[in-house]
Amino acid sequence: MERWDVCDSEGNPTGRTRAKGEDFLEGEYHVAAEIWIFNGKKQFLIQKRSSRCQQYPGVWSTTAGRVQAGETPAAGCIREAEEEIGMKIAPKDLIHVLTLNREDKTHMIWEVYAARTDLKEEEFLLDPEEVEAVRWVSQEELAEMIESGSIFLYPEIREVFEKVKELL
Repeated sequence: MERWDVCDSEGNPTGRTRAKGEDFLEGEYHVAAEIWIFNGKKQFLIQKRSSRCQQYPGVWSTTAGRVQAGETPAAGCIREAEEEIGMKIAPKDLIHVLTLNREDKTHMIWEVYAARTDLKEEEFLLDPEEVEAVRWVSQEELAEMIESGSIFLYPEIREVFEKVKELL
């Protein structure tokens, strides 16, 4: 069973853990990591979630997931990229973009990262339980997807997109 560290509002572990599916109490948080992958052509990699996924099946998104108990956010981000799309990222190549503290009912703190690769779409090794497809999109295409809602939207996506574009 997957377990997550219980953190305070600053992301500091409290020494307690919760099993996946357990409720978090007021003032308790857990950490998730998201990675924006870009290439030398200034394109972004997006992935289509598998139709088998419990949450957001068939939806285009970035690569993201929950940080497991005892794992650093960076290590969780690297693990998620390897598990979902088969991309190996060296810790030195991971760029921390920003931290988002969700002051809503999700009890989540998002650590957002970026990394560069020039792999072709067919070179990614997709986990069929998690990902149906990947594709490279231009900045303009991604901006259109955000505006039309054809990619997974969360409240800070525009802010994150602007910060990641600065890295290109």
